[in-house]
Amino acid sequence: MFKVLIIIALGALVLLTTVTIILVKMNWGEKLYNPLLSLFLVGAVTTFVTVLLLLKGETIESSFTTLIVIDSQNHLPPFPSPDSSTRNNKHLSTYHKLSSPIVIFQGIEETLFPTPQNNAEEITFYEELLQYVIFRELIDMHYQSQSLSQGVAGVSSSTYNPFKLTETEEKPLIEFESQLSKNRFSKDKIDSSMRDVTFAKLPKGTTVEFTRTPSSENTGVEKHTIILSKPNYFSIEIIIGAGFTTGLNSVPPGLALASEIVKFCKTSMFTISIVAKFEKITAGNWRTEELKNWAKWMSKELESRLSEDKLETVGTTATFPLHTIHDIAVKHSSISKVSR
Repeated sequence: MFKVLIIIALGALVLLTTVTIILVKMNWGEKLYNPLLSLFLVGAVTTFVTVLLLLKGETIESSFTTLIVIDSQNHLPPFPSPDSSTRNNKHLSTYHKLSSPIVIFQGIEETLFPTPQNNAEEITFYEELLQYVIFRELIDMHYQSQSLSQGVAGVSSSTYNPFKLTETEEKPLIEFESQLSKNRFSKDKIDSSMRDVTFAKLPKGTTVEFTRTPSSENTGVEKHTIILSKPNYFSIEIIIGAGFTTGLNSVPPGLALASEIVKFCKTSMFTISIVAKFEKITAGNWRTEELKNWAKWMSKELESRLSEDKLETVGTTATFPLHTIHDIAVKHSSISKVSR
């Protein structure tokens, strides 16, 4: 019934427009100039104002915290035992691998980047580390992956399905090199060697920018940010800021660390704030609602991946998404990292 009404309305509109054009053509002259011009201007202004009033921009905000364990002896994450499969242990393992500055390539030792030498330098170092980790997770979360888990009840498998976007664009990570080069951890030999064959799958037309805001009276404490933006549609800022740091001999649950290491360890909290601003000019576009849902999904997915475990978990899990490429490639290369 609704389709019939639409067809009738469109037919009436076409008929009325045709008759109007015929009348104007038959009576075209000076008497019609001014009234028609005024009618056109009034109609254009009314339409513009009506559309402008209907369009409203929107800002979506969320935040969560994540923890990093630091060995006060060298200001770097300690090496955890691979025996534990808790989320906290996996996080620490990732941070340890990425923050180890020394590599041995073809028998030659090389220092990739500077490491913190005191407590004050730790903030910049770990905010930058989280900036790089979050970028890796953003790439990983947009691709399907499978996992195999073994627990008390036996073996089970599952498939991870990312948010489905109507319009996406795949770009090799090498195209983000100008931004990645701003981050010291992008110098990782394995990651950098695979950027021409590893792809980012984001909304079509999305750009990525890495920024650092030093601490000042006007801007507050130091922050590191990843900015995802699509002109005329959205700008999403993922802001990493430092929080509190515990005293020594204090670590989250589920870490496989020796007691002689734990007594030198402290835990630093970092806040991840996500601010997604959607433009007013395209508020009525069909893409905008989908992009809003995508932004909400992305925020929740980041939180689920980076927030710490509250309790220890049981069982082992093997996953096969992008973030394991680094580990697989290390086994088949002559590059090795040395932690000091």
